[in-house]
Amino acid sequence: MDGLRISIIQSDIAWENVAQNLENYLQCLLPLQGKSDLAVMPEMCTTGFSMDVAFLAELDNLQTMQTIR
Repeated sequence: MDGLRISIIQSDIAWENVAQNLENYLQCLLPLQGKSDLAVMPEMCTTGFSMDVAFLAELDNLQTMQTIR
């Protein structure tokens, strides 16, 4: 059995710009296809640690969760 290959991903965060942050992380993840089993990203990596939860709130089936899945 092979070991679990884990990648830790860090990227610049665009403040309150979910679409841009998802694109940035996608670009970090693409080169890892077939080389990593699990990618770990910072908490709130798509929002920039904003306190404006009403502006950034999403249902489970929207952009962020669809992209991450």
